Amino acid sequence: MGRRVPHILGFYLAAGWGVLQFVDWCVNRYILSPHLVDFTLTFILSLIPSILVIAYFHGAPGKDGWTKVEKIGIPINILTSILILFIFFSAEDLGAATETVLIENEDGEKIERVIPKADFRKNLAIFYLKNNISDPNFSWLRHGVMNALNVDLCQEMFINSSEGVSEKLIEKKFYEENLVPLTIQREIAKELHVEYFFGGDISQNDEGKFIVNTNLYRTKNGKILAKNTFKDEDIFSIIDQMSVQIKHDMEIPTAHIENSVDLPVKEITTESLQALEYWANGLYTFMGKQFDEGVTLMEKATEQDSTFGMAWLNLQGLYVMANQGNKRLETVKKAMEYIYKIPERFQWIVKLVLFDANGEIDKLSQLVKMQVDLYPHDIMAHEMQSMLFLASGDWEAAMNKYKIMLEIDPSRHEYLIKIGEFYEGLLDDDEKSLEYYQKYQSIYPQDANIHYLIGEIQKNLDKIEKAKENFEKALLLDPNNIDAFISIIELDYEGVDQIKEMYGALEMCKTAKDSVNLYQKIEDKLEEHGMFSEMMKNWEIYRTFYPSFAPFGEYAIPQLFYPVNYAKINQTEKAFSIVKEFEATYQLPFSHLIDFSYLLIYAELEDREKATTYLDKAINGINSLGAISLLEMVKPLEAKVYRLNGDYDKAIETLHSSEKSDSKRHKLEFARCYRLKGEYSEALNILESCEGKESLYELGVLHHSMGEIDKAIDYMNEFLEEFQYADPEWKVIKRAKAFIESWENKS
Repeated sequence: MGRRVPHILGFYLAAGWGVLQFVDWCVNRYILSPHLVDFTLTFILSLIPSILVIAYFHGAPGKDGWTKVEKIGIPINILTSILILFIFFSAEDLGAATETVLIENEDGEKIERVIPKADFRKNLAIFYLKNNISDPNFSWLRHGVMNALNVDLCQEMFINSSEGVSEKLIEKKFYEENLVPLTIQREIAKELHVEYFFGGDISQNDEGKFIVNTNLYRTKNGKILAKNTFKDEDIFSIIDQMSVQIKHDMEIPTAHIENSVDLPVKEITTESLQALEYWANGLYTFMGKQFDEGVTLMEKATEQDSTFGMAWLNLQGLYVMANQGNKRLETVKKAMEYIYKIPERFQWIVKLVLFDANGEIDKLSQLVKMQVDLYPHDIMAHEMQSMLFLASGDWEAAMNKYKIMLEIDPSRHEYLIKIGEFYEGLLDDDEKSLEYYQKYQSIYPQDANIHYLIGEIQKNLDKIEKAKENFEKALLLDPNNIDAFISIIELDYEGVDQIKEMYGALEMCKTAKDSVNLYQKIEDKLEEHGMFSEMMKNWEIYRTFYPSFAPFGEYAIPQLFYPVNYAKINQTEKAFSIVKEFEATYQLPFSHLIDFSYLLIYAELEDREKATTYLDKAINGINSLGAISLLEMVKPLEAKVYRLNGDYDKAIETLHSSEKSDSKRHKLEFARCYRLKGEYSEALNILESCEGKESLYELGVLHHSMGEIDKAIDYMNEFLEEFQYADPEWKVIKRAKAFIESWENKS
């Protein structure tokens, strides 16, 4: 009788198929790693050589002994199988697809949640439908159905629906197109680094039923994974059906689908088709940067259905973008009233704004942490956490968050610039900053701004010729690049000539934002020369531009630093009137910081009692807002208050506790304290290491205290020469002149 190799092999493959089906059932039933199926298949196939050998030598009836081929071949095959499995699966998680996490909510309650592991969450890009309905009243369904589908799918923790589709469509000029070619869809999906993308078309038959044809594609090869057709007169029902089908088509574990929350889309949006239309169109115009129109449409959505929680939530964001921030808080309160109709994934935003407004920073921080723990792919939550780290002064943690976000979504290349800015501005590492800027430049070589940023770093590194080349390249790519133009001026001109050239460049500005940026650069130069009157004239002009392009929060805090400049030139009443104006216009949470502005003024006026009073108020306000990084800016003021009160040791201790104790501002205050203590050599050492011409004044005062009158006069004259264009009303200038006159008379 012949050997039964085919029979045995067939039996083995059949048994293997049975095992494979069992493993697949277990994966779905117990929500295990899908890699287990591939692992099992690879293992079964890898042992076929051993099965063939056994079948060949033992396939005939009767007793057979083990041959040399079997004794050598089978162990080698087993070892090879193990090696193959190790190579392909050692980096894969073969355990449960979920994990139990212990989270703490904003109220401090500890909660256990079972969530998908990050590796098993699937990324999806949803594209707008092609609208084949001739009735223009239904044109909104093109984007409306998919926006509502996104909200519905956000209930599924195994799926991350990409938020970057609209931006990419705008970038590629396909946002308003009814038909986005499949090639463009796939290109965008690849850029967004998602595994799947989804699209289709919508039509309506003679019976009034909507027909939606959908395709689910695999991004890697553009092949269709699933084609489906949904037909119903109720568009909400179609959205629900699409949501369920997508989960099955993306092979989300069946047991998870059956047991997880999946409310009908009506329950987490609205039952009103009209309200849904206003909402969808509001989102559409928002993405198109038409914020005022977006506000109008979203307001209509809430009027149509006052319980529409998502519309209230979106409306508060639109108010901010449309510079109507005064309406935000009441809108968020309405969202909170109907928070039960907002999917869990978005509820945290509502609470976030309320905690921020109420100054409940601890709750806010815990809320953000909880969101990151539950939804590790939520970019907004990571960004907020980075801001909190930044506010607390933890620069490195704030920057590392952007590195994490870049890993989550490599398509967000703008984070390369953000990381570079952290290294440049806060971590003082120009070489590292240059590395990230150049990474961005390699992706977008035609971006004028990146050439400017690289040029600035090269200028800092004294690579002047290379810097100028990059500034010129930036201007070549964008003739209206004000920043690059100014940088060239700074390289080609010196002193007040720079300021004259910068003023001439104002006519180049095409937008309010460009004008503000240039005014601020001019302002820096004016301050450098002590020209405060001119500086404040500029500020009065450009601060009126802010509402046209920036949310209130972007300029609320910087504005608080300006009134003190009026006090420097003896316009004290003007300084206080500006702060009073802020008091009338600033709302929570920024109103907490008004006392900081008062502190700046009273410290400048050297009003010991009031400066002491407002020091505590300012610190309390900063803590209430959670803007902890501002505490670093308070440190020199705090030291000055201690100095005014005669407590020089406490002042010095405060300066030493600052992370920026080596800055020019801190060094000048150190020197004053040591001088007043009579420790002249220590003060002299500090001033001689201090860069900047402001130190000349302090050196003059110090040498006078040391009895070296001639040196004191020389330093004061040098100071006045350096500040020959300074505002004559600047108190330091007046004091310097008075000192010289007094000292010369005595000498």
